[in-house]
Formats: sequence, structure tokens, C-alpha cells
Amino acid sequence: MTRRTACFGAITLGFVLADDFIGQALKFISGFFPAGCGENDKPDFVLTGNPETDSSMAENATPALQSMLKKGEGSLTFGLSDKGILTLAAEKKSGDTKLKVIQPNGKSGYFVWGLAGLSPVVKVTDENGATLSAASGKKLQYAILPFLSPPAAGKISSLDASSVFASDLVKILIAILAVWLGFNIAGWILGALGYLIVVALLILLASSVAGFFEPVRSWVFEYTGIDLRNVGEFLKELGGKVLEIIQKALEDLG
Repeated sequence: MTRRTACFGAITLGFVLADDFIGQALKFISGFFPAGCGENDKPDFVLTGNPETDSSMAENATPALQSMLKKGEGSLTFGLSDKGILTLAAEKKSGDTKLKVIQPNGKSGYFVWGLAGLSPVVKVTDENGATLSAASGKKLQYAILPFLSPPAAGKISSLDASSVFASDLVKILIAILAVWLGFNIAGWILGALGYLIVVALLILLASSVAGFFEPVRSWVFEYTGIDLRNVGEFLKELGGKVLEIIQKALEDLG
């Protein structure tokens, strides 16, 4: 073996050893991160605070949300500008599907219907059904009635009853999300998320097998004239009106 061949062999071996060392080092480092880390961190939808794009996104996300709730499993992720990623997930519990919302920091809650006396409420609960509280100590339970537009009694006779009622519900969700998330975020982002959660709550209210929800369905019909047994038709009426629904909610909240 010539001196030149020996040197070349030593250099080659050096590269092999270095490559093996780097490979082992990378494998060691990767052990500190979850499998797939960085592969799935791109959200399904992105919210920016722009009225046109956020309302369009909410409308475009609705079919995927409906499909997820129908299956009773799966999740959709939403980029909140520079605030991280929020997740809407469907979970089967006691025969019914529930909507679970997961904050960017991992904190989660179930957005559900409830009753306070004879009036419906929307609330955020833990996995055991206990109502969660905001950092201030305020219970995350909001009655629907104070948020509803006039008339104060009887059915809404307007041809836009569906969009008016949807906007009223979005107001509640904006109020809940603003408190529950605990950080400053653009109103239109809250509005788009609120709209999607309203759609989810109405779908789940219409499809729930639990007898507990019948009084809520009846209350909605008596107050608005909207029959949620035909929730598909109701949601179809909202098509193309998402921007004005969110805009009205934000304007009413001031």
C-alpha cells in the first residue's frame, strides 16, 4: 500500500467516523422532542384580524367543522396571527359529541349548552362537566337572553331571523373567548372563532340525543321561530352572510 493510498483511506475513515458521530448526536438530540415535531405545526386555517379574509375563512372552514362533528372525532387548527394555534376538536362523551377547544398554551375546555332556571346558557366546562372560571374568578357561563336583539318577547319576524340570531350568539362567544383566552387578540379573530363555535353548538344542539337539550331547542323555537331540527337549512341561510353576522356582533358589543 502506497503512502498516498493510506492517507486517502485515513481521510475517508475520518469522514465516516465524523458522519457517524453527527448521526448519533442528532439521534440523541431528537430524543428530547416529540415524534413528528415540526411536521404538523402548520394550522389548517389562519386568522389575521382582517374582516374580509377572516369571515371568508370562517365560511370556508364550516363544511370541515360539520364533517368533524358528524364523525364525532378529529380536530381543526387555527393560527391566531402571532398568538399561536388554537384547536377545535370533536369528542364523543356519553353518547353525544362535544366540542373541545384547546388554547395555544394547551389549556382546554368544553363549550356546551346549559340551563339556568328555564333559560339557556352557554358555558365552558372541564372534562367532568364543572363550569370553569376566568382568572378573575368569574364563572364562564353566559345567559343567552341578555345578548338577544329586540323584540324582547315573541318570535323574530324579520326575514333575516337566522342571521340576527346567529349574530346574537356570536356576541356571547366573543365575550366568552375574550375572557377565557386571557390575552389581547383582534376582534375579528374572536368573531370568526365565535362564529365557528356557534355553528358547532347549533349542530350539536340539533343532533343531541340527550333529553336535557329538548328545553333548549324548544326555547330557541319559541323565541326565534327557528326550528333547529332542520339545522342544515338554518346554516344554509347563513351562507354569504358571515361577514355581516360578525360585524353586527362586534358593533353591538361596542
